[in-house]
Amino acid sequence: MPLLRGEKTPWRSAVCIQNREGDGESVGAIQSRGVRTRDWKLMLREALSERATELRELYDIRVDPGEQHSVYGRERAHEIASLLLELDYWARSIDDRTTIRLTAACARDLGLA
Repeated sequence: MPLLRGEKTPWRSAVCIQNREGDGESVGAIQSRGVRTRDWKLMLREALSERATELRELYDIRVDPGEQHSVYGRERAHEIASLLLELDYWARSIDDRTTIRLTAACARDLGLA
């Protein structure tokens, strides 16, 4: 591992996320997918649940680190486009067809595709 040998390594600019929901005894299928950068977090879902009341959420981590107020919408299309590229690239690298479909639908809805 380069970092343990004291070698400089580039840090990731984004981390991709898959969340499962469950009650502690059973964990269901992946419910949401997303990407997190230093400044932004984008989450995409196929369906709503008790915990998830929005299909798409965008948080400006700089001003809302607790992720309480989603700012998702067309006025944030530039930020969302960048995050979608990261998420789509990762999804294709692991052949996650659901995430590929969700990123494409999000891009279409925002007029990015």
